[in-house]
Amino acid sequence: MPNAVSSLASVTAFLKARRLTHLRCRARAGSLVVESGPQKAPTAHIRLKQLMAGIWAVDEFHHSARWSPLPIQGDIDAALTAVLDDFPWVLEA
Repeated sequence: MPNAVSSLASVTAFLKARRLTHLRCRARAGSLVVESGPQKAPTAHIRLKQLMAGIWAVDEFHHSARWSPLPIQGDIDAALTAVLDDFPWVLEA
């Protein structure tokens, strides 16, 4: 999905601006995955899925290796800000 790839820079800039240097973002199967750890064995934290133009939904990755939706939808900055405000532990190292 071209919009996911072009939005990768927005997520990367958001993480850098908030000094979340342990996190990185990559495009995967039409979504954006925020992860940490080694490149060959990353730990997924959240996934942003595009619902429509400019609107994204957020899923968290559970220890059970499944994605679970968070009650967050909006543009990328609003969605990531909501994760930091309401679910900060999801982005911890």
